[in-house]
Amino acid sequence: MDGSSDAQAESGSWLRDAEEATGRRRGRCSFDGCPNQAEVGGHVWIRGEGCFIAPICRPCNRHDNPERMQGAGACLRANIVVTKTAMTDMTTTIMLPKSPFLRTASGNLSSPSRENLDTHLRSARTFSRRVLEVDLLTDPQEATFGITPANVAVHLEQRWQLLDVATQEIRASLTATGVNEQPLSALGLGSCDLWKGYIPLATLIVKRWQQHRASGCTGAFVVGINAPPGSGKSTLLQILQMLLHNASAQPPRIVQIGSDDLYMGASKREAHTISTRLDPRSLDPEFDGLIAQLKHASASDGPIMLPRFNKGTDDREARGIPVQGPFDIVLFEGWRVGVPSGELHGRNFDYTNLNAPIDFMIYVDAEPEHVWHWKLQSSRRDYEREHNLKWTNEHTRRLRQMWELWILPFLRQHEQPLRERADLVLFKDATHRLQKVELH
Repeated sequence: MDGSSDAQAESGSWLRDAEEATGRRRGRCSFDGCPNQAEVGGHVWIRGEGCFIAPICRPCNRHDNPERMQGAGACLRANIVVTKTAMTDMTTTIMLPKSPFLRTASGNLSSPSRENLDTHLRSARTFSRRVLEVDLLTDPQEATFGITPANVAVHLEQRWQLLDVATQEIRASLTATGVNEQPLSALGLGSCDLWKGYIPLATLIVKRWQQHRASGCTGAFVVGINAPPGSGKSTLLQILQMLLHNASAQPPRIVQIGSDDLYMGASKREAHTISTRLDPRSLDPEFDGLIAQLKHASASDGPIMLPRFNKGTDDREARGIPVQGPFDIVLFEGWRVGVPSGELHGRNFDYTNLNAPIDFMIYVDAEPEHVWHWKLQSSRRDYEREHNLKWTNEHTRRLRQMWELWILPFLRQHEQPLRERADLVLFKDATHRLQKVELH
């Protein structure tokens, strides 16, 4: 029984006390299916009755045996005589072992733990479910999502169902929905990232949206997502959309827009003497009110045209995408999202009006050198797709120059400070795996 390890028998032996009280000697372990001989008097909780002492073996008495923990569904053999004890009751604080999926000193999930967690997520056995329940209660990160002993069973079942739905939908997603996206099935998403990162994030957003609506706030719930170029913002949006539609009994109406789609077209940049879209002034002021328009869109407003920018051709698409409000959730992503007004190389920029409607801010954090490699990969993919030509070393050299002149300084000066100001931070490693989640 959880929380009983510190209890002491008056005679020094719970088993001796039980034998004297019942007049019977110990035999086989009291747990059904256990072949071992009883060695100790262990505390067991009998639902509806309370705490009892039963003769059990030492393995079944271990505090870190998931199959014998309180609530795991273990049963005693028929005709076992047990002894009632007033040692504890259901108000006793539940003491659980350490999480079976260990984190490093910096809070990142270790590689062996990821593999172990993936193994349990592929299993539907009662044992694996109990291990996962123990982890939800003992991993410090999970406490930030409001998981307690009272609601852990509900969270476990909801997360398990979402994992099952997400796995099926990812396998079935074979085509990309946007010019700068890849099919979900091609992203290499692991069960561990879904279980520890994307699914709890989606359920948190649904909860915040419902609170937003219940509080009487007008308009859609706007989620801002900032991440450096090439770091998987579009991927995150695809996953979130899929999960958000399955995480609520009433699926929210969602619209998504990226700050990359708000770039000026090539001719307009030239007219404003802006040499590259990487210049922070390259967002088109024409769209300063677009997020607010989406937030407060109504059915009577008519369609709203969302611009689309093709990074492969470095120009705006001729046709945008019409969307019809009202919306419940607006997902706004990009490396300019949430960034306050500032300057870079003497060039002033101000995104205040664009970012003002944001209700919940997410920042995706990664090492700059990892970001560089991701940017190189995405740029090569975009170029070869649009031009049907091979990417060369000269392309890499020119991209590195732009990285050092525009992207890296903006990342360090204006994006990384969002680590402290964002409502939630996702930490990624070099392979795009989620290391940890911090909710502020």
